[in-house]
Amino acid sequence: MRRDLDDLDSPCATDDPYLEHSGLSVQNPGTARKSGPPNLVRDIFKKAAQGSSSNAAAPSEEPRSSIFSGGGHTLGSDEVESTYIPDPNAQTTRPEDDDEVAIREITFWRDGFSIADGPLLKYNDPANQAILSAINSGSAPPSVLNVRVGQPVELRVAQRTKEDYRPPPPEPAIPFSGSGNRLGAPAPSGEASGSGSGSTSMPGAFANSEPEAIRTMFEVDNSQPTTSIQVRLADGTRYGFAHTYPPPPLFYAETNDQ
Repeated sequence: MRRDLDDLDSPCATDDPYLEHSGLSVQNPGTARKSGPPNLVRDIFKKAAQGSSSNAAAPSEEPRSSIFSGGGHTLGSDEVESTYIPDPNAQTTRPEDDDEVAIREITFWRDGFSIADGPLLKYNDPANQAILSAINSGSAPPSVLNVRVGQPVELRVAQRTKEDYRPPPPEPAIPFSGSGNRLGAPAPSGEASGSGSGSTSMPGAFANSEPEAIRTMFEVDNSQPTTSIQVRLADGTRYGFAHTYPPPPLFYAETNDQ
């Protein structure tokens, strides 16, 4: 079969023409290769579609509710003891039913795939290809999906193969965090014990109303005769010690920082 120029110009002409009598197919170098996920990913898509359709068509396996349910005891007598009869409709729990089904989401992008909010895993990486092979066979590694060994997993597949990978947005910052004390609440034990040695005044706190003790260097000479003198100043300070030295004017000067 020969093709003329009109056939080559027809819209049915392909980019990969077949050369007659040669047995070869020449590919057009100007045609770009299709980029996208490998065939292994397409198999995962196909199995996910089949699994979702089978789950939707499967009938409900829940047992029908009965008006009367539960176990009971038979009537006994002096000769025959009462026996317990279990509920025949009671469901027996198996050990594997106790494991909670873990839900994981895998998203397939144009240039790779990501699990949950994890980083991009390239298709051409041999380690990532092993992960896809395990997922396709139904035995994904627990370290990748963050599950226990033998725990059932529900893998939800998101197909976004026409988009490049986009990292998830960062979590919003928490405006207020940390711990504190409520106004009027008792102070913790650590702060209460240390308040006796040194106290720190907070902004807006009232000044201490107790006057500080006046520290003087006066000493009484017991070898000299003494007498009792009491001097009251205008600010209420009293000078009433028996001293031979210093005289009252010097005491007044020291107590008033003059």
